[in-house]
Amino acid sequence: MVAFLDYSFERAFTIKEKQYIRAYKDHVHKIQEELDKIREETFDKSILERTKKEKITQFQARLDKIKTSALFMGEMSELHTQALKEQKQKQSEMDYELRFCQEMI
Repeated sequence: MVAFLDYSFERAFTIKEKQYIRAYKDHVHKIQEELDKIREETFDKSILERTKKEKITQFQARLDKIKTSALFMGEMSELHTQALKEQKQKQSEMDYELRFCQEMI
């Protein structure tokens, strides 16, 4: 009788253990599927393309600002160079007049 009860308990525990392991494996499998689905969504090519295009447009906008600033600085540099040439021309004319006046005296 004890041997029968011992065998019955062992058999019941074995069945419950197998059911538990099977349920655990099913649970792990479901979680793995959910993780795979999330990975696919996060690494979806359309999302990556959209992000890439957004970054490109941001960099393009920054590049346009830099180009505009460079052109403005170039124009200002040309204006300053032209103004400097005019000042040098005036200075040379005044130096000429000064020499002329000194020679006249």
